[in-house]
Amino acid sequence: MSLRELLRVVDLDPHTVDVPSANWTTGLLADYLAKQPGRRGGPGDGAPPPAPPGLRLQAPDLDRGAQGPGPGGLPGKRLRAELLLRAALPTAPGPADAPLPALLAALGEPDLLPDVPADVSELLALLPRADLYVQDEVQLALHPTLTRTWSRRGRRGQWLVHAPGNNQKCLGFGAVDWRDGYLCFGFSPRRDAETLCLQLDDLVARSRARGRIAIVLLDNARTHTPKGSRLVRATLARHGDALRLVYTPAYDPDSNPIERLWRVFRRRVTHNHHRDDFWGLYQDAEDEVGRLQADAASVLRHIGSPSDPGALALDSAA
Repeated sequence: MSLRELLRVVDLDPHTVDVPSANWTTGLLADYLAKQPGRRGGPGDGAPPPAPPGLRLQAPDLDRGAQGPGPGGLPGKRLRAELLLRAALPTAPGPADAPLPALLAALGEPDLLPDVPADVSELLALLPRADLYVQDEVQLALHPTLTRTWSRRGRRGQWLVHAPGNNQKCLGFGAVDWRDGYLCFGFSPRRDAETLCLQLDDLVARSRARGRIAIVLLDNARTHTPKGSRLVRATLARHGDALRLVYTPAYDPDSNPIERLWRVFRRRVTHNHHRDDFWGLYQDAEDEVGRLQADAASVLRHIGSPSDPGALALDSAA
């Protein structure tokens, strides 16, 4: 393929050529080019190529938090969430066989035993008969989120991002089963307790049908807590022992694995998108949710769950 043809592809909206993403990444570009007539190979046949002549990576420093892992380390306040996630793994021994020191050692933090919250032992004892869900919201807005993307070299080759006068928005409410990748998802005009409680009802119903209870890991936004919401208090009272809410620390999104799923969602739907019509963007979001719900293994892989069949196969081989 000539440089002129390559530049023409980069200028395309990926949606117009059936690429499920809002912007070109190196991998998507390589996969698309490999499918073109006269090209050898196919998707995934080796490492993506380096930047071709005439192209540059525009705005490489934007949106770092949505595109890569956060800072390392395990503050004591995150222990409740980290211990739950670790103990819920299919390869982990049961709580009776895995005392807190062993779980802390598996996390690489054996010295943090004094910092473990008092309710952790009770939560660990519930895990054998509980589904553990990770829950969060993601924003969908007509004004695109900005990130790195391929563009022509030089000032004239820069992408111009359309900024609509009326920035319509909605929220996506997602919850993933940490063990099997089941994705519960719904949209709402706003971040509200009513939509959250409807989602909690769905999770409890699913777990009850499986003979289990629901433990939900989520952030401590006001609309998520019984102190901040009358509806949340009523939902907890209605479900009783069938529902437990476990909160991640404030301003610590890395403590909730579903944040990693939003990186994929934003890359494919909201980053540098070309939609001028909100309902076209909404349809992109629904299509992406449908793809994720149809492929639980990919959801597990995106959130970094060791329950991903690929990860388990590697562990078995080792």
